[in-house]
Amino acid sequence: MVTSVRVSDLVKLLRETRDGVEAVDDAQVMAIYRNIAKYVPRAVVWNTRIGDMTAQYVPRAVVWNTRIGDMTAQDLRKAFTENQGLIHIGGNVWRRQRADARQGYLS
Repeated sequence: MVTSVRVSDLVKLLRETRDGVEAVDDAQVMAIYRNIAKYVPRAVVWNTRIGDMTAQYVPRAVVWNTRIGDMTAQDLRKAFTENQGLIHIGGNVWRRQRADARQGYLS
């Protein structure tokens, strides 16, 4: 039974899914993305209840050397921008993250 998975293994699974000959299972890809997201550090801010206090968990600013599981943010970004990329658009279409991806644009 697998109790934990490394982010690098999830990235490898995305590459294998992208490069495979079978049709891409959208639900599987989304599950991989969700599992990677679980490793992104979170910070507490002001508006969610914790006991008698309020705070909210939101992603904090991620800098190049922030650890995301067993990878750095820089290594993870690099993996998503190599070759045809690891951003699944649908069907068998994949894209790379562009420099302006912060605005929500893809290449």
